[in-house]
Amino acid sequence: MIQNIQNRDSAAIHLKLNEIIRSTHGAHNAMLGLENLDTPDLEKLRALYQELAEKARRGKTGESSDIGTPDVTAA
Repeated sequence: MIQNIQNRDSAAIHLKLNEIIRSTHGAHNAMLGLENLDTPDLEKLRALYQELAEKARRGKTGESSDIGTPDVTAA
């Protein structure tokens, strides 16, 4: 019973996050349903966002590649 409640809560959270992504200007709809990707594809996306975070920490802000959203379709 507890697992059923947790699964339902998790599904509701995914739907809410999907709506936030869908309604946010500049967000990639390709990010919807990431929970359905296999591990290698998720790892590619994680690496892409890790690279963006590292650039930001090094102070490379203001560059065209450092603003907006990354091209997740290439990952």
